[in-house]
Amino acid sequence: MAKSVGNVIDPQKIIEKFGSEALRFWAAIEGNIIKQDLRCSEERIAAESKTLNKLWNISKFVSSFKAGGRAKLCEADKLMIAHMDSLIKFADKEYSGYNFFEPAVKVRHFLWEIFASHYLELVKGRAYNGEGKFSKEEQAGAIFTLNYCLEKMLLLLAPIVPAITEKIFSDIYDKNVHEQEFPKVGKSEKAGSAGRGAKAKIESLLAVNSFVWKTKREKQLSLKAPLKEIVLPKEHENLHGLVEDLKAAHSAEKISFSSAKEIQIRF
Repeated sequence: MAKSVGNVIDPQKIIEKFGSEALRFWAAIEGNIIKQDLRCSEERIAAESKTLNKLWNISKFVSSFKAGGRAKLCEADKLMIAHMDSLIKFADKEYSGYNFFEPAVKVRHFLWEIFASHYLELVKGRAYNGEGKFSKEEQAGAIFTLNYCLEKMLLLLAPIVPAITEKIFSDIYDKNVHEQEFPKVGKSEKAGSAGRGAKAKIESLLAVNSFVWKTKREKQLSLKAPLKEIVLPKEHENLHGLVEDLKAAHSAEKISFSSAKEIQIRF
């Protein structure tokens, strides 16, 4: 980028168009100190503006549920708590060394690729529990985990995007995010055995969800279209504890496991 070439990006115009928070988040995402050059374009900054919009929309969704009551954590909840606690440990270590790049990248990935795209879709039915398929304790478990992950994400992102995290945190929790202690790990103890092998289970969950959604789209069906059965191969047998949530998420009557090598869907 050089003024003589005419490809300079005026930061004031960027702030006017996308806001200062999007520029801050882009700087953190691109700020790998081992790289000599940073890639800067309106498209890349716009992408981080979308990330902050996603955070805002997720926050509105989570805050629509009233937390409280005795909570029973299902396997999916325990997986998310274990994953979030691993993020807290990582961010604590990296922030201590003034490394904001890697925590920003990891939290962004969790926000988009795991929490929003998969966990929310997986437990939405349990959180609403409109048909009463889940117990009140299981419903409360989903709501607790949604709030737990959102609160911790806001705390982790507060040093990078202070304005939007303060607005969301104060609206939902009636507290100043910048007066809170850095999040501590502890809830993962409740995860129990679900916390062990969490990475492999999450990878299986993402693979199954993506396959089912892709199959429905290819058949021009609604993602809520009912299924008779989803048959999972041996490589995904680590999802036994998520069967009820998977059935609700994909409107499946039955989920079974077999020695087959591929996922099978019966309509």
